[in-house]
Amino acid sequence: MVFAQVETYLNVRSAPISSRTIIAKAYPKHGLQVLKVLEGWVKVSFNGSEGYVSSDYVK
Repeated sequence: MVFAQVETYLNVRSAPISSRTIIAKAYPKHGLQVLKVLEGWVKVSFNGSEGYVSSDYVK
């Protein structure tokens, strides 16, 4: 489990590319279940969906 390390929210995207569709927003206290760690991205399960967040903003 990781948490968003941001002041407002972290975009959860449909693919591990910053230009992909935002499918959800994770707020600092939302826990994200890690499914896979990629180079620069983390695949997570969040609110019943799977998506990707930048590894720069989770801990």
